[in-house]
Amino acid sequence: GYWGRPDLTAERFMTYEHAMSGSSLRLYRTGDKARLLSSGEYAYLGRIDEQIKLRGYRIEPGEIEARIAVVAPQIQHVKVVVQGEGAVRQLVAYATARPGGQAVEPAAILHAAGKSLPEYMLPKVLIMLPVLPLTPNGKLDLSRLPRQVIDNPGLSGPRNDLERDVQAIWQSVLK
Repeated sequence: GYWGRPDLTAERFMTYEHAMSGSSLRLYRTGDKARLLSSGEYAYLGRIDEQIKLRGYRIEPGEIEARIAVVAPQIQHVKVVVQGEGAVRQLVAYATARPGGQAVEPAAILHAAGKSLPEYMLPKVLIMLPVLPLTPNGKLDLSRLPRQVIDNPGLSGPRNDLERDVQAIWQSVLK
């Protein structure tokens, strides 16, 4: 995606001077954070941004938050997080309304945001809160956001004889 775009290339690649060999390398800035251990191996420390991976897609929650802010000016603050485990992980949006603003219809906001966001980036639900919970430092306290019960109809079991047969085959193969 950087062909013929030297500005993007310069932004995403850095030159690294390897002290021991004296050679220089071009490294891609991935957004991953790591630390060089005394053993010469790297320890992965997480992401420097809020990018998440959900069902094979890389998602920046900030992009979703920005889209919701555009389609819903009555929203003052919005935060998108992932909730759930394994196959039932879902995006959930939390928001606060502007004081004295219009009434907020979460379903209508998600519908409007869905017109310009791909389906995999659309939160399953938008939960309105009077205020977003903050830590004593004034940062968002993710642990105090109310947990959303997530249902997954895709895990409901076989719906017909064919699906029951396929399920039996897989159960046999996987024991």
